[in-house]
Amino acid sequence: MHHHPRGAKIIMIGTVVDPMCAFVQQAADSVQARCADQQRDTTLSPMLIADGELYVLKFGETTAATASAARPLLGKRVKVDGTVYPAGNSYLIVVDSIRARDH
Repeated sequence: MHHHPRGAKIIMIGTVVDPMCAFVQQAADSVQARCADQQRDTTLSPMLIADGELYVLKFGETTAATASAARPLLGKRVKVDGTVYPAGNSYLIVVDSIRARDH
């Protein structure tokens, strides 16, 4: 289990998931994008699963890292740069950048 200090800059490698698809419907990574298309009206932002932990992703309106930019990455391995804030056993990452990983 990670113990990230509040407000620390962080780089995480993980898989972007739609919460409705990953948890409610238990869709595998390979069908995340298709499931998310069917859930298009959801107000939940994509989240990150890394090293068995869930990270809530907060996207800004003034950066290139937006929730709509992250949606095509659903089910894919990504690298996320941002600032982390712990909340109980979970974390919020204010995203500076998010990009697909080749491997």
